[in-house]
Amino acid sequence: MSDFKSRRKSAANNVLLSKITSNRGAGEGNLFTVIFMVCLALLLVWQLKYCSPTPPKPAAPPAAAPADLASVLKSAVILFDKGSAQIKADKMAVLKGVAEAVKATPKGTIVEVAGYTDNKGAAAMNKQLSQNRAEAVRAALVKMGVDAGALKAKGYGAEKPIATNDTEEGRQKNRRAEFMIAK
Repeated sequence: MSDFKSRRKSAANNVLLSKITSNRGAGEGNLFTVIFMVCLALLLVWQLKYCSPTPPKPAAPPAAAPADLASVLKSAVILFDKGSAQIKADKMAVLKGVAEAVKATPKGTIVEVAGYTDNKGAAAMNKQLSQNRAEAVRAALVKMGVDAGALKAKGYGAEKPIATNDTEEGRQKNRRAEFMIAK
């Protein structure tokens, strides 16, 4: 009985095979060739996807050049409230950018954190407040992973204003910390 089923199945396959191969018209091509080519294409895609060697990992980015560091530092200004050395929460993203740039520089680069005040109040008090601002920024950068030896903090008081001290708006711009490459 099983022998009969296998002969019947084999005969059906032969009939199907003969119908497929005999249905070729002019310009239609061979169905087996088309199927073979599709299988080959699928096999090639599978091989490229799963059998090709992994591409090499890209090289680490080069250390930031001093010109890159200078542009990052120039654009990073931290403003402070009147009489305060507290860094505002919205300035942490700026500090993070500075930290990444400083960490990427060659060893031996030193960045100065310069603190400033407006001209309201006693000169000695402004000098101390500006030093506290510079040290607060330096401490935040160290906490972000910058080598403490790569940073120095200096308070300048009301020296070097960038805006007039005659208006509240101008005084706000002068209550700041800036960065410069010291070495």
